[in-house]
Amino acid sequence: MSEARASLKDPSRPFTPAAMTRARLLWADDEPLQKRVEDELGSVACELKGLTSSPRSALKALETLRPWIEGSAFTAVERCRARADVVRSLENGLAHGDARVRVCVARDALSLLKEDDTQCEIAACRAIYEAEPELLFELEVVPVVVAKIAEAAQRLREQRVARLALVYLGATAQNLSAATATTFDRLGGLACAVCDLLRSAVDSAEASEERSELLTHLSAALRNACPSQVRQLETARGAVALAGALRAGLAEPRWPLVLNASRALARLSSQPRFFEVHLGGPGAAAHDQLVRDAQDALATAHAHLQTGIVVRLAFLLGNATADDARARMLVSVPRLVDLLATSAERDDEEQVVIKLVRIVANCAIEPTLGARAARLRGVIAWLPRLVRRAAVGRREELLLNVVAAITNLSYYRSFFDDDQATCSHLVDALLHPNHEIVCEAARAFGNLSRSAATRNIMRTVGADEALALLVAHHPSRNVVFAAVGSLVNLATDDEYPPTVKTSSVLDDLVNVLRRAGIQDLGLAAVACKAIHNFLLLLRPTEGERDDDRLWASLDELVEAAQHLPAAADDFISAARALRELRRRRRR
Repeated sequence: MSEARASLKDPSRPFTPAAMTRARLLWADDEPLQKRVEDELGSVACELKGLTSSPRSALKALETLRPWIEGSAFTAVERCRARADVVRSLENGLAHGDARVRVCVARDALSLLKEDDTQCEIAACRAIYEAEPELLFELEVVPVVVAKIAEAAQRLREQRVARLALVYLGATAQNLSAATATTFDRLGGLACAVCDLLRSAVDSAEASEERSELLTHLSAALRNACPSQVRQLETARGAVALAGALRAGLAEPRWPLVLNASRALARLSSQPRFFEVHLGGPGAAAHDQLVRDAQDALATAHAHLQTGIVVRLAFLLGNATADDARARMLVSVPRLVDLLATSAERDDEEQVVIKLVRIVANCAIEPTLGARAARLRGVIAWLPRLVRRAAVGRREELLLNVVAAITNLSYYRSFFDDDQATCSHLVDALLHPNHEIVCEAARAFGNLSRSAATRNIMRTVGADEALALLVAHHPSRNVVFAAVGSLVNLATDDEYPPTVKTSSVLDDLVNVLRRAGIQDLGLAAVACKAIHNFLLLLRPTEGERDDDRLWASLDELVEAAQHLPAAADDFISAARALRELRRRRRR
């Protein structure tokens, strides 16, 4: 009644008897109330003896725990025989022959018990781990698991946790995240809780088998969660936690842990703006540390022939260096080229070579790195061999990446070992059905053709004829652009003129110019330059032949381009040079 009167004086205070809530520990100084609570707990202990009976009776007996789970009185009862009897009955229930009963007992035990009941907690976590994931969803165990993992992260930081219970929780998280019926809503905040526990486990100074197992399970859970729960991982800084797990796994080394962490990071790195959003962007400590850690892990895994790990880490570094100049500058190119040469020499799995070549190609975009890489013996010797291996074996993905690497590196160096064989295989690439390969090969010839000696080799292997065919017939604008650019260089000297018929090439180049029009002045500009150089190859008497289509189209385009922004300057300059050449040849 005193509580009822108090609630009338203060309406904000609800009227709920303390004995019903189990939340107000007023009985600490109230012996009659304490005795009553202990008696009630004794009655619950008696009821829970039914946990070893039939499934139906066991589930009914478990209902008596519900008021205690919703309150906190059970936690406060420390030295009480009835409390010990309840814990013992729960342990017996966890050994029940029916899976549904075991899971229900485990769910309620984890909700009820705290860290003092270590053995029962371990048994409950094990029962949940051994259950089918779908049963955990059905019996609403997942929220309990999520809450327990979040609680465990804090307890681990305070060194107040049963390690084996954590291992079972981590394994349960892995199973839940791998369940085929798993969706974002059903998992709730599992990914965030796992990230938090993973960080705590990484920061734990204790080196033990249980810690390694926990890290392995948690990193596998995050691997499974990618990319469906990428927003949760972003919020919880999952990439930073996984980078820590990668370092921890490498220190032992524990390859399953390194593999899980590298797989998760590789999946995340495919997300738009991953390095900026998840790691703070170039220059941020987490960003730079991950690039360095990935390189170290890559080299170590490569030395131990851990192919799966090498592929994932090389994929991660390939994504990092694709659009990020800072990441490219952090890569040790000589070290990377040594790994590539070793892999090529021992004929590693093709995906290893492909991923390593891709990183080399990306790093070559950076001028200082590209110039350095182009002088490395591994590049000069092995890229031509890889082109030959890919061309002969019809290995399309390898061919594309190797030709792209040659394109980027040939900007700084116009020769490799066995240039004639390299050019011959690049000609084969020009005729490949894959448009990307054709485009990269044409660009490579554009760089290589800056050398007079290489232009002679190109003429010998028929590269000029293949390029002329692309200009005349290929449907891809990018392929035609690259092929025309190569013809610009091929027609620059009299010493090594193209073997193709000049008049025929001129007709095709005029067609390219007319098709490009005002909508594609970049292509129109390079076409003008090629026409200019091919006209220079003709004798003066041959120049008397005018092509009305050329000059009419040129005059029309120049007139229109003069009213456009500065982007048209390159075309206008090339067109004026072509007009001046016409004027001189008419004298």
